[in-house]
Amino acid sequence: MEKQLNKSLLASCIALLCAGVSSPETVRAAATLEEVVVTATRREEGLQSIPASIAAVTGDGLAQQGITDFTGVADKISGLTLDFPSTAINAAIYMRGVGTTGPSAVQSVSTMVDGVYQIRQGLAFTELMDIERVEVLRGPQGTLFGKNSTSGAIRIFTADPNPDEFSGKVQGVAGNLDAQELRGIVNIPLIEGKLGARISGYTAERDGYTENVYLNEDTRNVDREGWRAKLLWNVTDDLQLKLTADNHKQSSRLDNGITEYSTTALNNAAALGVTLPQTSLGKAQEDQSSFTKEEVERYIFNVKWSFANHTLSTISAWEENNAILGQDRDETIAPGQVVAVHPVFGPIVAPYTNNETPQEIMTHEVQWASDFEGPFSYLIGIYYQDESTESITSIPPLFDGTTPIEVKSKALFGNVSYDFNDQWSASLGLRKDKDERTGSNSVVGQNHVEEFDEVTYSAKLTYQMDTDIMLYVSHDKGFKSGGVQRDFAGCGRGGNCITPDLALWDPETAYNYEFGFKTEWFGNRLRVNGALFYTKFEDFQVLQNVPSEVSVLVTNAAEAETKGLELEFTGVVTDHLTIDGSASYVLAEYSDYEGAPCAYSTQPGCVGGLQDLSGETLDHAPEFSLNLGGEYRRGIGSGDMEWFGRIDMTYRSDQNLYVLLPEETEEDAYALFNLRFGLEVANSWGVTLWGKNILDEEYRSAADTAGSAGLSEVPGLERTYGVTLDWYF
Repeated sequence: MEKQLNKSLLASCIALLCAGVSSPETVRAAATLEEVVVTATRREEGLQSIPASIAAVTGDGLAQQGITDFTGVADKISGLTLDFPSTAINAAIYMRGVGTTGPSAVQSVSTMVDGVYQIRQGLAFTELMDIERVEVLRGPQGTLFGKNSTSGAIRIFTADPNPDEFSGKVQGVAGNLDAQELRGIVNIPLIEGKLGARISGYTAERDGYTENVYLNEDTRNVDREGWRAKLLWNVTDDLQLKLTADNHKQSSRLDNGITEYSTTALNNAAALGVTLPQTSLGKAQEDQSSFTKEEVERYIFNVKWSFANHTLSTISAWEENNAILGQDRDETIAPGQVVAVHPVFGPIVAPYTNNETPQEIMTHEVQWASDFEGPFSYLIGIYYQDESTESITSIPPLFDGTTPIEVKSKALFGNVSYDFNDQWSASLGLRKDKDERTGSNSVVGQNHVEEFDEVTYSAKLTYQMDTDIMLYVSHDKGFKSGGVQRDFAGCGRGGNCITPDLALWDPETAYNYEFGFKTEWFGNRLRVNGALFYTKFEDFQVLQNVPSEVSVLVTNAAEAETKGLELEFTGVVTDHLTIDGSASYVLAEYSDYEGAPCAYSTQPGCVGGLQDLSGETLDHAPEFSLNLGGEYRRGIGSGDMEWFGRIDMTYRSDQNLYVLLPEETEEDAYALFNLRFGLEVANSWGVTLWGKNILDEEYRSAADTAGSAGLSEVPGLERTYGVTLDWYF
């Protein structure tokens, strides 16, 4: 009795310390939690049986919380941050305090859609429509998911067709900022039990919440549309074929306002005898208007064949995407035409620059997994990806050029597991990666090929204390390949070129050590998971602006490390009330970075253009993050109608948004609150009133330099509210 009481008290204490959401789907009719099945080990397994720190959000969970893009997912999982400073080209995910922003460097957190690695991960988050689940795998995932996952992996799975039932859904959304969204899904059984199709489409528009005060235009608007068609064929009981085709487009106006002028800008203004415009977060003073356009077209073919106590799985994909970043008030205006007059900087001439990066990507993967009884299991696989990119820059009438970039990735991987008895088990994974990256600069010449080879591994030991408590320890190695630097924008036109010490950047490796637990309490009414981790990064890759050269470089800091604690829970309090949450305490810093560049030569601590950032916290790495959510549902009368209310809170402690200016870009702690109230009739209709950031908290989501003019910062989204109507058939 005393033992059971202590166990109950421990569960209660842990629950009070946790916050956020790992978002397993809650159950309305029964006061227990359902099992969440994920494929984090390349096999279908219950979330609670996998020795790794994983958060999973089901499609139903996304719908119940009104999440239609990845920003909403990031707000629900502590220790996860999405940096979206301008466009999908620059979007980045930060996990456990580590990430990479920008188009040049490879990402620290890999992103996959239906098992296919995404080169430009921001395009994967355009719209989370008709999703089966989203898996968030923390820590290096190099063994099973390859390069560029030194900090973690995000896996998005779209919903499969159901060949047994005709169904569909139409959703309409209206809100402030003139928000208008329309989504539709239809599932069609073509041959009962054998062949099914699923088609979905969406369009979403919203006015911007920032503005260019000189051109009288709102900025950071939303304009996106897309569709997906999926065909599933159960050829036999052992053979399944699946074909997916989708297309997504988005565009936005994205002027970055200057919130703090540089010493150079102030001195120049004083010399001219003029007063610079007053700065304000969210209002642009720049003498230009910029826009972004992105499009992705993707085709995926899957085969799953079970025979001889094994399963053969293949993934083949072809993808074409393009991202355009332009500075032009109107595409119809001829080059050199004056479109407006800035009160300080004079005539505004269009266009300024146009950057276009079309990509073609081909991916193939084959997996062979055991499926027999016994303590031993294994999986082996081969992987190949070919990426072809053209970086096209046009600055009429000064410059017009194209830089081809090609990357070929190959890998052989495997994982073995063995159950020693009912309690103890272990697994070991190995992966051999080889990258060939082709690039050009004035040092290495044209079409230079650089090869990067690396072996990564994963070792895990699991102890199943009883049916409700599992403990594990793990050690993992991750890898990011190096690359070939582009020259400065002015190279060849009288400006400086890349120096030999900057011509290449080195690979990055990560070594992670982790202890974790997964538990269920009170007859599966409360689920509590946690992990302690320490990760060391060698040759840590960083992205650096060079304002004097109007260029961005990828270089290597000597060392970085991140360590901390993660906790998350989901609980069924009553048949009507569910709660969820997560919390993370993370210390992410440069352990050695003496030769870091300065954002400005005049900033304190800058000597010869360099500064010492050793001991400085990494970008977008709040020390403490917290998420809490609760939902209450109750039936009305004796029918199928019910009402519900949900509240969610996201808290982030102080964080640095741009480490090269650590004092100016520290963002104070903030908390965001979301509310949802609605009525639903099962499988018929629903209406929801919602509000996000209901207290209208003002905060900054990104920061950077605006050339030599000063500091540019991006405000977070203001309070939004609206109504959502759902109709099911």
